[in-house]
Amino acid sequence: MRYRPLLFLSGALLLAALVALYFLNVVLVQRVEKEVQAAQNAERIMLLDEVLTSSTRLAASTGEAQYFERYERTVPKLDNLIERTFSLVDSQAAKAALQETDGANQALIELEAEAFKLVQQQRGDAAYALVVSSDYRRHKETYRGGVEKALAEIRDATSAASALVEKGIYVTQAIVVLALVSVFFIARAYTRQQQTALEKEAGYKRELGQAKTHLEQKVQERTRELEGQAGNMRALLQLGEMSLVFLL
Repeated sequence: MRYRPLLFLSGALLLAALVALYFLNVVLVQRVEKEVQAAQNAERIMLLDEVLTSSTRLAASTGEAQYFERYERTVPKLDNLIERTFSLVDSQAAKAALQETDGANQALIELEAEAFKLVQQQRGDAAYALVVSSDYRRHKETYRGGVEKALAEIRDATSAASALVEKGIYVTQAIVVLALVSVFFIARAYTRQQQTALEKEAGYKRELGQAKTHLEQKVQERTRELEGQAGNMRALLQLGEMSLVFLL
């Protein structure tokens, strides 16, 4: 009976370890998915920035409205993507890098808006000079550097968190193994105890059956002895009666 609490405790520990293992795996998968999404967003952010730059320069070179229209379609996409990427990260350093990128993006948009005004004024050369100026290149470098820094910070934070989660998974797996081994041996010991108890009970029943049989044999023997004695007594009484009758 003493094995039942231990068996229940080991089973509860095993269940808790399995639940913890499941949730740790979920956390690890989510971390990896976040990193993958952030990396994809970073590439997309760089691509959309190049779309804005090329649209502005082509508009300055050709004066065609289609490039302005493409620019106008791309700006909200880029802003939305930066915002969504910002919501993905937990690292303060990564958020600071994305804020740096967003600031550079706003500065670039202001220069590009000024360039489009020059295009509308038929001053394409001045517009083009603006989007290849040192200020424009400096903001572009800040923009690219912020994206790269944010991505590196996201990877570092994800790696550190993943390493911690992996350690937790290893510890939990060890607990699961120990709990399984404990359950096995406790169940085995409990089974043996039950088997021993059943064997003892069977032994007691055999002994009781043998004692009952022996007692029945003794009762039968004693009954036969008493019946024999009673027969002798009746024979003596009959003989005595016959003697009296003869004498009379």
